[in-house]
Amino acid sequence: MPGLAAALVYFKTAAAGLTWRLGGDDGGDLATAIVLGGVPHPTGYPLYTLINHLFLVLPADPARALNLASAFWGALGAGLFGVTLYLFSLTIFERERLASRLAPPD
Repeated sequence: MPGLAAALVYFKTAAAGLTWRLGGDDGGDLATAIVLGGVPHPTGYPLYTLINHLFLVLPADPARALNLASAFWGALGAGLFGVTLYLFSLTIFERERLASRLAPPD
């Protein structure tokens, strides 16, 4: 559920193209490198460039497609975080329930 909520917000608010707001100097470098299959600069963000190349099949401007890719990865991260918290809380409650069953009666 958190991933779906994040996806709705991210996809609704994703920029339509490149934005230079908040000092976004790498946006053009990364978009160009992904479209051309190059390396933007040292470190190169290899996983980012390889995986986001798949989003270029979307029928949109490459900058818009890459913004949607970033929105997708953000929503996926939020969803995985929500699932992790849910599973962790189940583990805690299950331990408490098991401990109360195993405790000797007063």
